[in-house]
Amino acid sequence: MNNLYDIVIVGAGISGLCAARELREKNFLILEKMEHPGGRILTRYHGEIAYDVGAIFGYRESNLNFSLPSSELIAEKNDIGLFYIGKVHYGSRIEECLSKVGLTKEELEQVKQFSRKLDLNLLSPKIYKILNAFFQVIHPGEMKEYIPERFRDTFIRFASNHHKNGNGELIQYLTDLVGDRMRLDAEVLSVEERGDRVYIEYIRQEKKYSLQAKSVLLTVPAPIAYKLLVTMNKEARNFLHSVRYARGSVVVLALPNHLICDFSYIVTVGASPNTVIRQNKGDICLLSCYYIGEQAQEILTLPDNEVITKTINHLNALGIGTLSQEQLNFTDIKHWPLIGPIISEEFIANQNSQSIRPSERVFLVGDYTLNTKLPYGMVAAMNSGNKAVALIQAFLNQTLTSNYFSWATEPLTDAYLYKITQNKPIFVGRKAEGTVAYYGLILQAEYDQSLRDYLLENRRDFLWEYHQGYGVTAEDSTLVLEGLLEAKVSHEILLPSLQRLVELFFEGNTGAFHTIPFNRPGRAKYWLGPSPDATAHAGYLLHRVAPILYQKEIEACCRFLQANQQEDGGFQGRWFPSRMITTYYALRLLHRMNCPVAVERAKCFVLNQQKKNGSWQDSVIETATAILALRTINPDEPVIDRGKKWLVEQKSSNGWRPEAVLYYWFETEENERLFFHGVDRGKITTAWAMLALAD
Repeated sequence: MNNLYDIVIVGAGISGLCAARELREKNFLILEKMEHPGGRILTRYHGEIAYDVGAIFGYRESNLNFSLPSSELIAEKNDIGLFYIGKVHYGSRIEECLSKVGLTKEELEQVKQFSRKLDLNLLSPKIYKILNAFFQVIHPGEMKEYIPERFRDTFIRFASNHHKNGNGELIQYLTDLVGDRMRLDAEVLSVEERGDRVYIEYIRQEKKYSLQAKSVLLTVPAPIAYKLLVTMNKEARNFLHSVRYARGSVVVLALPNHLICDFSYIVTVGASPNTVIRQNKGDICLLSCYYIGEQAQEILTLPDNEVITKTINHLNALGIGTLSQEQLNFTDIKHWPLIGPIISEEFIANQNSQSIRPSERVFLVGDYTLNTKLPYGMVAAMNSGNKAVALIQAFLNQTLTSNYFSWATEPLTDAYLYKITQNKPIFVGRKAEGTVAYYGLILQAEYDQSLRDYLLENRRDFLWEYHQGYGVTAEDSTLVLEGLLEAKVSHEILLPSLQRLVELFFEGNTGAFHTIPFNRPGRAKYWLGPSPDATAHAGYLLHRVAPILYQKEIEACCRFLQANQQEDGGFQGRWFPSRMITTYYALRLLHRMNCPVAVERAKCFVLNQQKKNGSWQDSVIETATAILALRTINPDEPVIDRGKKWLVEQKSSNGWRPEAVLYYWFETEENERLFFHGVDRGKITTAWAMLALAD
């Protein structure tokens, strides 16, 4: 139960990260086999020079459904080239390059007819090889292996523009949004749906782990997905089996810019590498040399120094400059066993809505899953991630509606509304409230898996509201967080919520938490400013979950509480009729942080409030929280038994009698003040009593 997630995303490529961005409010985890995110987008650095050894053409901001601070886009506007029979033929377009090769009229007519009819039977072997060279600028396989619709790519001059910081800046932006909800170097072994859960096993640092999730986004390439899935439907099995990938290698050479003639990219016929892409990096020129298919296989087993030597020899044969080992600023090599899918007839024929959903709770994600004629590349990968989000949210919402409808429709309190006038309060009416936050207290008192899941599903920006639609507050969020903590929800699931709690509500100047976010006006002036309730409760939770990470904030909370302890030793909250609740929250944090003077004063306050009958103010909630406060310091405190005895005597067949639990007011636009007096319907008071009576 410690490792139950709404969603586990297998693979941290661009599709998985785009999906994660849209699912930020969900409880998700990303597992990535590599030691870095990005998948086939991989930017490396040599000093201040960024270069891509994966997807090399710069992303277009117009293709993003979000904005990010992109680095300069460097345009490469020089001619492209076709290396054929010992010479490079340059032109601004593919047709211009072809016109310089010396083709006969009949051969030029072949090209013209092929561009119209997309029929390979029209091409001679010679013309096929030439056109295939241009085709492989973007596709890693042989043209004859692809669907005819893709043959048009042969005649497209691709923009080889690139961002100064590489495509990796896009990955970094998305990774920062994910935060610590990603585990790198985590190799997934299996994904198996059983009942209402998906079970995931993985290895990390030679240790085996297992997780459970309500759903899984499987974003790895098709051959890997096929191996990981223990259970899948027939359509998915056929589809994954039909997706073939080509191999590719990238060799990067960095040289002084003046040594290489200007061009954008060159394709080769009957030579290696298949494509050479030139990028300007100030005084440095980068040559990214792509070996595809058979050419990639030739260099795969060679030592790196031999690959570099072989590549230099090939480049010298192109006549683009005189290269030598001594002139190189740096080199790099990246081998890709699965550089990209081959978009074959079989691949497209087996692609449908059933094939990309192997089982009810598992969704395939990635460029190859997009049901278009170009299921390949960065744009397709990003779009597939966004599409998967819509599918998985619909699935989770359907599950939520069917499983948790009763929780969402059962308010825990009745708010009695009064309009405050100069003469007297005027009763306005009664309103049912409390569909979220106080369920955290109920979960704390008695574990219920469906309630636990309901609360996890009802996060808003990782936090919680008092009532659905009211907006998140610090006090409401801490109530839920403590309930989830006691329900054994793992710390790594709770950490993003605590992080958001600190970001929205903690103020460094006062060392305290506020009730509402700083950028949101309160419904009355008194809503603003530090809150003892939120400060005590949040500080306690931070200390339990991440004491080292939030040491400064916890210590600041203690200083604030000590400075705001009242003369009688108690603490006064802002929202609860009970002073004892705030005192209990404050006392347990101060006790954990070894603040003996403040703890002793608070203890004396609690002891002095007990009545002869064993209760505190003849109140179930006051008595329960007083018992909890004293038990924090000394479980054997003698007066605790008297308080417990009184609590037991108050219990009826329906639990404990309801009490007031909350009050607040807000000011209307007409400068009227509406006062809300929140009274428990019984479950909140009962939960406090159960916590106090628990061993």
